[in-house]
Amino acid sequence: MRPLPWRNSKDPYVIWVSEVILQQTRIAQGTAYFKHFLETFPDISILAASRIEDVLLVWQGLGYYSRARNMHATARTIMTEHGGTFPGTYNELIQLKGIGPYTAAAISSIAFGEARAVVSGNNCMNSLLLKPNYPCPLSALPYQENGLKLSGTANTGC
Repeated sequence: MRPLPWRNSKDPYVIWVSEVILQQTRIAQGTAYFKHFLETFPDISILAASRIEDVLLVWQGLGYYSRARNMHATARTIMTEHGGTFPGTYNELIQLKGIGPYTAAAISSIAFGEARAVVSGNNCMNSLLLKPNYPCPLSALPYQENGLKLSGTANTGC
């Protein structure tokens, strides 16, 4: 397994930043952005207190700017509605702006040890490409719901 700067972290903020940056971004490009983002906004309180223009400036070049806007809004929500503490369950995380099933599962399982299968929608696309007649749902949710049945809970968060 190659060493990546976010891989050994249990900090939900670090995990969240890495997951959002790596959406629609290659690891080679995302790693530099990840490091720069955390140097500029080292914790959720600093991100929440920042101007959106500053967040977008750091994000510049990654594209899909709604990700940066959602992160800024969610950081503010966590500060105001959760006392600056990252929610610790999938069901709480999924309620936050810009956090979908994959990201909520990643944060809750890696940071908090919640038994969640982290399944990418790309797995579904791979099924469609490899087995064109396979009735694949448009969402990865059925895979997440059944993932724990297949993998068990022994490796939660790894």
